[in-house]
Amino acid sequence: MIWKRKKEKVPEVLTEKEIQEKLYGVYIKPEEDRLVQAQREAREKLEKEKEAEVLKSKEVTEKLEREKEAEALKKKEAEEELRSLRAEFERLQAGLARKDKEKSSLEKRLAKALATREAEAETLPKTTITPSKTIFNLSPKLIIPLLVLVLVVFASFRLFHLRTRPGQIEEKPTLASKKKSATRSYTIQICVYEKQDEAKRLVSDLKKKGYPAWLSRRTSPKGRIYHNIYIGRFATDKEASDFLRSLSSKEEFKEFKDSFVRRH
Repeated sequence: MIWKRKKEKVPEVLTEKEIQEKLYGVYIKPEEDRLVQAQREAREKLEKEKEAEVLKSKEVTEKLEREKEAEALKKKEAEEELRSLRAEFERLQAGLARKDKEKSSLEKRLAKALATREAEAETLPKTTITPSKTIFNLSPKLIIPLLVLVLVVFASFRLFHLRTRPGQIEEKPTLASKKKSATRSYTIQICVYEKQDEAKRLVSDLKKKGYPAWLSRRTSPKGRIYHNIYIGRFATDKEASDFLRSLSSKEEFKEFKDSFVRRH
């Protein structure tokens, strides 16, 4: 048996037109293909531009909305501030009206009081007071000698009182002591003050206690003024030192422990 050899089927070679017709249903020439590609790119470009415009329009809209919100917030704050200022103004106006009312009331009361006082003054009897030219029915010729006598008595009593108080230094009225005291004297410095009032107050207190205190003012080389407080005047250094020891033993002089004898 002779077998017949089957013919091999040769694959069909399709053209570009046949391929496009099978794929797209229509044949597009190369020139038309470039045109379509350009149209497609133009459409894509327009779509991108439209999307960009839409996005830009959206951003502009959002910006306008934000600006409107900010303007509305500022307007609201301005209205609240205006309302607060108006309320403050009304409060101040009410206070001024109240003050004016009180002022008018006080003026009326003052005018009424003045009118009442003037009416009372008119009803009082008018009297004139003439100054007396004498004291205790004494003539001026007798007043001056009497005052001089009183001053002399007071000075004598004060001098006697100081001489009899403790702590007073009595000097013997000898010619040698007078000559010695005329050349130099010693005293006890107890403290120094810058304020004159305080120094005078301390001197006065010491004198009331019977101590012969006295005050002296001196100026430093820099121009500052000091007030030195001393007690007693002594002819010799020994007398001053003995008196200082007697003062140091007293309780009231413990605050003046830095006291010392100096020549004056």
